[in-house]
Amino acid sequence: MTAIAIAAPAGIIDGLPFDEYLQISAASVTAMKAVALCPAKLGVEREQTAAMRMGSLTHCAILEPDALERRYVATDLDRRGTKAWDAEAQAAGGRELIKRDEWETALAMRDAVHAHAAASALLADAITERTLTWTDPETGVPCKARLDIYSVCPADLKTAADASPDGWGKAAIKDGYYLQAVHYLEGCRALGLNADGMPFVVVEKSFPHVVEVYELDPRLLEIVARRRINYLHAWRIAVAARARGIRLPGYTGAAGIHQLTAPMWAMGE
Repeated sequence: MTAIAIAAPAGIIDGLPFDEYLQISAASVTAMKAVALCPAKLGVEREQTAAMRMGSLTHCAILEPDALERRYVATDLDRRGTKAWDAEAQAAGGRELIKRDEWETALAMRDAVHAHAAASALLADAITERTLTWTDPETGVPCKARLDIYSVCPADLKTAADASPDGWGKAAIKDGYYLQAVHYLEGCRALGLNADGMPFVVVEKSFPHVVEVYELDPRLLEIVARRRINYLHAWRIAVAARARGIRLPGYTGAAGIHQLTAPMWAMGE
């Protein structure tokens, strides 16, 4: 479980290590989504999956190329958890061991992003991994965000199985990217940064690593902005309840038996 320990004054912090960012006691997009879905999961760190590991590697290759070889080292071994893997990991000197095909895929995705005109322009002279901390003016809730990219405007990098307008457009709704954009733009606005828009650079995980750059639908952004205020209130209530030792509710909020309602498509013959 992530400790809620460090309160940060409003400001912009460049180069803050990610583990220190996690310790800032403030509402993040991840925390708001957790409270909205299942309050009991507030502050619970997810176990790293292969997809998350690949995402971190790709982000480093694209956003922090100078740090890539300090953090990772490629291996020709193909099985994790073996004695040979453990020995090579120990010899890596604290760097994370990455399979050769994962390493090459991350570099190919990096090259694809830089070959895309709009994506390359957003990355040119950009500040990456910028931390924002501020107080939401409507709710008084302390907030935080970590921008992948800030140059002419804030931007975010996403890897995807499907970067098509239809496929990624659905993923943007399902995975909470509208909430992310609203929250990050509010942080930029509060701190005097450009908040006119937030493009998403999307690169496909599989060859030929198609890249698209999208702006989200402003109509849905307005709706999500109103929902965000409710999420911030819910976050404050959940944090206060946990601090008092109160058990947070699960998905339904019910202590008894919850009745499921089958969707209409399941009723068809």
